[in-house]
Amino acid sequence: MKKSLVKSVAIVLASVFVTATAMIGGTIAYLQDTDSDVNVMTVGSVYIKQIELERVEQTDSGDDKLKDFEQSKPLYPATGNIEWSDASQKWTTGGSSKLFTSALKNVQDKFVFVQNTGKSDAYVRTWFAFEAGSMNAIDINNKLIHWNRNTNHWQWTDFDEDMTATIDGEKYYLRVATYLGNAGTDNSEHKNGILSSGETTRPSLLQVFLDKNAGNELCDSFGKTYDILVFSQAVQTAGFKNADEALDTAFGKKTADNHPFENRKIYTAEKLIEAITNGEPVELGAKIEIPADLAPIKITKDTTINGNGFAITRADGYTGTIITVSAGATLTVNNTVIDGGAKWTGAVDPTLKRGELNSGVTATGNIISTEGNGSIILDEGTVIQNNVGSHAISLATRGGGSLTVNNAKIINNSSDSGAIWGGGLITINDGALISGNSSTGLAGVIRMVGSCNMEMNGGEICNNKANGDGGVIWGYGSSKYTFNGGKINNNESLGTGGVIYTGTYSTINISGSFEMQGNKAANSGAIRLTDHTSLTMTGGKISNNTDDNGSNCFNTWNNSISITGGYIGDNFNYTGGLGLTIGSADIDGVIHYNLSTNHNTAYLNADFEGFRFTVNESNANFANFNFKPASGYTYTVGDEDKLICMNAGYTTYWDTTTSTFRLKAN
Repeated sequence: MKKSLVKSVAIVLASVFVTATAMIGGTIAYLQDTDSDVNVMTVGSVYIKQIELERVEQTDSGDDKLKDFEQSKPLYPATGNIEWSDASQKWTTGGSSKLFTSALKNVQDKFVFVQNTGKSDAYVRTWFAFEAGSMNAIDINNKLIHWNRNTNHWQWTDFDEDMTATIDGEKYYLRVATYLGNAGTDNSEHKNGILSSGETTRPSLLQVFLDKNAGNELCDSFGKTYDILVFSQAVQTAGFKNADEALDTAFGKKTADNHPFENRKIYTAEKLIEAITNGEPVELGAKIEIPADLAPIKITKDTTINGNGFAITRADGYTGTIITVSAGATLTVNNTVIDGGAKWTGAVDPTLKRGELNSGVTATGNIISTEGNGSIILDEGTVIQNNVGSHAISLATRGGGSLTVNNAKIINNSSDSGAIWGGGLITINDGALISGNSSTGLAGVIRMVGSCNMEMNGGEICNNKANGDGGVIWGYGSSKYTFNGGKINNNESLGTGGVIYTGTYSTINISGSFEMQGNKAANSGAIRLTDHTSLTMTGGKISNNTDDNGSNCFNTWNNSISITGGYIGDNFNYTGGLGLTIGSADIDGVIHYNLSTNHNTAYLNADFEGFRFTVNESNANFANFNFKPASGYTYTVGDEDKLICMNAGYTTYWDTTTSTFRLKAN
C-alpha cells in the first residue's frame, strides 16, 4: 500500500521571524473485505481529502470567513496573554470554540480538516510530526513552538519523548489525533467518530505560534526550515466496533515504527538507482555523485526526479554519460541541477559571458542521452550545465527522441557540435533559458538532425557561440523550425548564420511575439537559408542583426519565402527564383534582390506595405525585373510609391499591360 509524505509547515528564520508554508497533507484510502466464508460480501471504498484553511481576518466574533491557507507569511514570536474565545465559529465545516483571542498576538491559524469524498462511512485519524532536531519533546513544547488543538472532537495520543522517528534524515516528535465526532449542540453529528459520505470533520489542529523567547540561536539550530508533517488516514466503518479497532487493523498500531511518513529523500547514488529501478518517486536530500561502476543511470520506465535544489554530478574519475533514457520511457526532472563538472576560467568571452577555459572535467559522455523515442522533460528549477567535450543532451538521431524545456536552464556547455544533438522534437517553452553554450565546430546550441522538429513558444536563447556555422542551430535537411514566441538574442557565429544555418528542404515559420535580435555572424547575421528551404513570417520581430558589422538578418539562395506580417528592421538578401513574397509586414531594412535573367519576378500579396529595395543585376535586365501582385489586387494610384528603388537613377511604375510594377530609368 503506497503512502505519501508531505512537508506541511516550513518555518524559515531571519531575525527572529519565520515563514510558514502550506500544509498539504497526504491521505490513504483503505479497502476492507469481510470473510467470504460467512456468506457475506461487502465492498468498502474510502476516499478522503485533507483540507487546510485559515481565517480571512482573525477576530473574536466567531463569524469569521475562511480561505485556503496562505503560504510564505511571516510568523513572529507571540506576545500578549493566552486567552480563549467563548465564541463558537459559524463555519460550514464546523468550528471549535477554543481559539485564542486577539489578546495573543502573532498566532498563525492552521485549521486541518478531513473530508469523506467516497461513498462509505469512515473512521479518520491524522498524524502530526514536529521536527525535533536535538531537542526533547518537553523543550519543543516549552521553548520553541506551541499549538492549539481541538480536544473536544479529537482524541489525541501524546507519546513520550521517545515517540520519535527519523524522517528524511531528521528527528521528529509524533502525535496522533483520532476523530471522536460527537459534534453539534446535541453531540449528534458524526456520532462516535463516524464520518458519512460528503461530510467534513471538525478541525484537529487549530493554531500554532512561536514561543516568545524563541530567538535566532535556537531556531538556527534547525537550519533554514522547521517542518511540521501532516498525514491523514481513513478506513470504512463496516465490520468494526470503533475507530481504534478499524484504524489499527487497517494501518497498524500507533507506534513510532508504524508512522505513515515515508523516508522518500535520497542521499546516495545507490538509493537513487534503486528508487528509479523500482519505479518509486525520487526526492533528493543531498548532492548525489554518480561513480563509474553505477553509471549511467538507466531510465527504463517513466520517472520523475525532484532534486529539491540539489545536484547530480559525476564522481571523481568518471567522465561518461550520467543518465540514459530508454525507448518508450520519459524522464521528468524538477528543481535539480545536473552538472557535468566543467569549471570555467580564463578571460570572459563577450558573447558567452563566461570564461573560455575549462579547468574541470572534460567529458567523454553526455549529461542525458535518449535511446529510440525516449523523452526528456526539464521542468521548473532544473539546470543542465557545465558539460564540456560532449553534448549536454543527445537525442536519438533516428528514433524520435524528444526534449521539452519548461522554465529550466541549459547553460555553459561546450562540444564540437553544441549543447544538444537533436532528433525527433525539441520544444522550448516559457521561462526556459539556454545560454553560455558553445561549439568548437558547427552549432552553438543545437545540431539538428534531418527530418526533425523544433518548436519555440517562449523562453530565451541568448549568448551562445559557434566557431563554425550556426550560432544557435545547424540543421540537416527537411527539418522544421517553428517560432511562436520567446527570444533568440545576442548569439554569434564565426561562420555563417548568427542564429540558424538550415539544411536544404527545411521549413521555418515565424509568428506571434517571437523576437530575433542582436545576433551576428561573418555572413548572414541571423539566418542562412539554403537551397529549397521555405520561410513563412506572419509575425514576430527581427532587428539589429549584423554580418561583417553590417545590417543583415538573413541571406537566401533559391528559397520560397513569404513575409506577410511582423517587423524586420534589418537588410536582407534574396537570391534565386523560387519566390519571395512581401505582404503587410513592417520592413525598415532594405531588400536586396539578386535574381537572374530567367528568374526576374518578385512577388507581392494583394495587400502589401511599403519597403525599400535594390536590384543587383546588370542594367540590361532591369527592364525585365517586375513585382507581381497576388490575385485579388486592384491597382490604386500611388501604390508604386510604396516600392522604393534604391538603385541610382531608377524608379518604380505600374505597367498596365502586364499588371505588374516595373522599373524605369529617371
